[in-house]
Amino acid sequence: MQRLCLIIVLAVGASLAAGAFTTPDVPPRPDYQEFHYDDGGCEVGYVMYTGGQYWAVEFGEDLTGGTAGHIDQLGAYTVAGWPDSTFQGCYLHVFSEYGGYPDEDLCREYLAFQSGDQYEWIDVDVEISTGLFYVVFEQFGDYPACDSIGVDTDNSGHSWMDGQPFTEGELMLRCYWQSDNSAVEPSSWGRVKALYQ
Repeated sequence: MQRLCLIIVLAVGASLAAGAFTTPDVPPRPDYQEFHYDDGGCEVGYVMYTGGQYWAVEFGEDLTGGTAGHIDQLGAYTVAGWPDSTFQGCYLHVFSEYGGYPDEDLCREYLAFQSGDQYEWIDVDVEISTGLFYVVFEQFGDYPACDSIGVDTDNSGHSWMDGQPFTEGELMLRCYWQSDNSAVEPSSWGRVKALYQ
């Protein structure tokens, strides 16, 4: 993994203060919940030297209540104009879990970034049979012809880098999740941003 020119990246990150964070318009869906661990403020971007590498966020029972559910949208945050000014996009995946590690690849969809410096979304249709799964960013292209993944400064212990825990911060990957379990309330965890308006 390459920690990118920190002078350049931190200068970019400084321009993305929490107040500058924006989320594109997403139709309100009271029956879905936006799952995330990042705080919404991008501090730095990361890439690896070679494409095809994986960044992941593990979503578990603290959010899902340990129940099966459905994912209908995945989101990723990239830094605009770095490491190059062309958007190549990425592949977003959902992985099941087995024994504390990512297991089966349940979906792989191409996300074409349009603007960067905000979350961008792609529709999916994934059934989750357990209360633990991974949202995965697959880097498309080799450095520097690739898009970076946004990272905030907090780390909840849910981020993975190419199969290993990622300790530099929280990877900015999110999803919209729904369950038929009436015991799972969107407002029951501080890390869940419910879409009730």
